[in-house]
Order: sequence, then structure tokens, then C-alpha cells
Amino acid sequence: IDLGVVGVRGRKKSLNYSRLVEDELVLITPPHHPLALKGWATVEDLKGQPLIWREAGSGTRRVLEERLQKAGFHLDPHQIIMELGSTEAIISAVEAGLGISFVTKWAPEKSAKLGRLAVVPLEGVNLKRDLYLVRRNQPLSPAAEAFISFSERWQLTPPSPELSLESRP
Repeated sequence: IDLGVVGVRGRKKSLNYSRLVEDELVLITPPHHPLALKGWATVEDLKGQPLIWREAGSGTRRVLEERLQKAGFHLDPHQIIMELGSTEAIISAVEAGLGISFVTKWAPEKSAKLGRLAVVPLEGVNLKRDLYLVRRNQPLSPAAEAFISFSERWQLTPPSPELSLESRP
């Protein structure tokens, strides 16, 4: 694999990390969940909720747990009803009504538009993070080099409110 996108910088000397984009984790619930009906949540509201979490060792999980703890939420391990290894699996589990979770802000857009889940603002917690492009410190394929060049140009393009992530050059 020439390239990857990760939420936390690693420590391997054989890998090179560069900031790709700012991201934010968002709380997702089934559409008729009490927090969705309320329209917002606090860390207090997370107590006792069945949580669908990323797998141990995940950068997303590490960032989420650190930020929630800093905001005063002490995770009860018994609340974690399942650990999943992909954002898509987490979204499917939340859509099925199995619990609530946190995912990157871009992931639930389609499901939310279709009414299969709700994105609920979490008050008082900064869940912004950087996503990093990671690559090996060795020559890359022409396709990987082209992608890196594209991502560097994309970062320099001033964001426009009417452009979505998908439509930026």
C-alpha cells in the first residue's frame, strides 16, 4: 500500500505523515432516539447509553476517548456493546438501532438525508482533529505521486461555502 489516511500520527520512522484535512467526529443515533428528538446532547447524556465503538488501537477511538474524558465523561466499559473495525459497520449498527456512536462528519451524510440516522450536536466537547496522509519513505507509484500532488493543490484552494468536499478541485 502506497498511501493511507489516518486520524493520529504514528511513530514509525519508516513512515511520513502530512496533514491532509481537518475533520470532526459527530454523534450519531437512530432517528427516533431520545437524543435525536431532543436535538442535542451533553456528555451527561452519554451515561448509560449503549455505545458502538471503534476497535481497540484505533486512532479515532483514542481521540474520542481522550476528548470525552477531558470533558468529564468517564467511560464505563460495560456501555460498549460492540467494537467494530469500520465506519460503515458502525453506521449500519446505529441504523439498526443497536446503540449510538461517533464517526467522521462526512460519513453519515447519506444515511441522515434518508432518515436512517440522526447527527446530534454534542455540546461542550471539541471533537475536531486532523486527518493525515501517511506514506512510506520510499519511491511511490505514479498514481500515488499524482494523488499527493492533487491533495496539496486541494489544500491550497480557498474553501467556498457553496462547494462541498466532493466538488472542490
